[in-house]
Amino acid sequence: GEGGGEEGMNAPDATGEGGEGGGDEEGFSSPDQVAAASAQRQDDLFDGGNLTKQFEQILKQRGYAQRLIQFVSKKELEKAGEIQNGLEDVMYMSQYSRVAVTTKGKAAPGDKYLVYRAAREISHPKTGSTLGYMVEIRGILTLQEVNGGKALGSITDAFGVIERGDKLSPWKDWAPAVEAKPNTREVKGVVAETFEEQATMMGEYHLVFLDRGKEAGVEPGNTFVVVRQVDPFLEEDRSGPDEVVGRVVVLDAKDGVSTGILTMAISEILPGDRVVMKKDNA
Repeated sequence: GEGGGEEGMNAPDATGEGGEGGGDEEGFSSPDQVAAASAQRQDDLFDGGNLTKQFEQILKQRGYAQRLIQFVSKKELEKAGEIQNGLEDVMYMSQYSRVAVTTKGKAAPGDKYLVYRAAREISHPKTGSTLGYMVEIRGILTLQEVNGGKALGSITDAFGVIERGDKLSPWKDWAPAVEAKPNTREVKGVVAETFEEQATMMGEYHLVFLDRGKEAGVEPGNTFVVVRQVDPFLEEDRSGPDEVVGRVVVLDAKDGVSTGILTMAISEILPGDRVVMKKDNA
């Protein structure tokens, strides 16, 4: 089924600790109520485009979503290594499992790799072209022996079920701290895909993939607004003012795609929605 791979992603609830008013939010009975409450909160979350302490705390609490889901380009996927076999007689691998892998590029004992699985292809909503893949990070692997493009390694961390065929890419800090950065230029784009990790106490915090990235000068910490015609039913009147229906802070920018976190939404954000990074006044 669609999204079936998400079962293994029940991360420990990273929002439970010290979350503000967790009990209150559970009382929301509809997405509209969540949206109304989030609209009230937007002024608290944003202060002239800068992240406030409260929002920084939310980012830390939501760190799990950022850690488990990432964007990988077509080129990166083609260059990835792969888990070939387990050295134990088990179907699935977990922490401390030893595995035989193929590597691409330079590899040496002690090198660390991210283990991931492509979960969903991300296509451009207007052109249909493939932008890349949303991937689930499954764990971290450390190489022990290397012989050409083949190697033996050990799974040092497992965040989900790891299987033969899962991909490997050289480890890097894939959830760095993001600091607010002024927008130095105007960039227009669209939402390519959205991903909601789990429905948690703050319903509006989910990941958003945008079709503009490094090539357009987008950097982590920049802010986009999601805009829509005030009255979408008046098809013939396209000159109406735009309404801001959401805000996105960029977590990661690659060529052609940025990954962001939705910090405010007054209605459901959908692929194809327009986004604008407005230039901040110096």
